[in-house]
Amino acid sequence: MSSDPPSAAQRKRSKFAACCRRHGFRADQFRISGDNACHSGDPAAPLAREVTVIQSATGRRRRYQRDHFGDWITLFENDLCGGAFSAQGPHW
Repeated sequence: MSSDPPSAAQRKRSKFAACCRRHGFRADQFRISGDNACHSGDPAAPLAREVTVIQSATGRRRRYQRDHFGDWITLFENDLCGGAFSAQGPHW
């Protein structure tokens, strides 16, 4: 009996959790929400989706564009490295 391969959403959740662990956090310390679509200001531009990540304990939040050009989890990891979600880190 073979199991089904993980869905794209399951792979993203796993990648997010692994990213959190690498930097001393747990995935359940963050809330993630997604906006359906937003314009970049240029009406001719394609709609982009935004992901907002909020650290539950501090309320610190960052927004990321979710599109086919980049991986928002990589940008989130860069913010973890830069201290954006640490207690003594920058609060943008």
